[in-house]
Amino acid sequence: MRTTDLFTIDGKPVLVPDGDLAFLAEDMESSDSGHDENGNYHRYVLRRNVQSWDFSYSRLSQEEYAYMEGLFGQKDTFTFGFTSPCSGVKQEITAYRSKHSILWHCAADGQFRDYRFRITAC
Repeated sequence: MRTTDLFTIDGKPVLVPDGDLAFLAEDMESSDSGHDENGNYHRYVLRRNVQSWDFSYSRLSQEEYAYMEGLFGQKDTFTFGFTSPCSGVKQEITAYRSKHSILWHCAADGQFRDYRFRITAC
């Protein structure tokens, strides 16, 4: 089980992703945003550049899956540590896991595939 300090959950390292790791930044808009009767779009931005990271693992053992799920537990939020891809500087933010999924490939062998989750800044 290989972990990396490039990314941490409450100070504990995550497993080294063996799939793509996507970094996203998007604006969060109010539900009042939208088109009017003339077709003009009115945008009401609540927050700009909300950061999120999409982690992907192609294969995990039962032990590795349990380790990763143990990092998140039943927490609503946690401290997410990450190393900036631009500056190489370690940063910490409060974040949450907004979605996750996994394919239970072989129940008899405890093998999992396509484990994916998104971490989003609060």
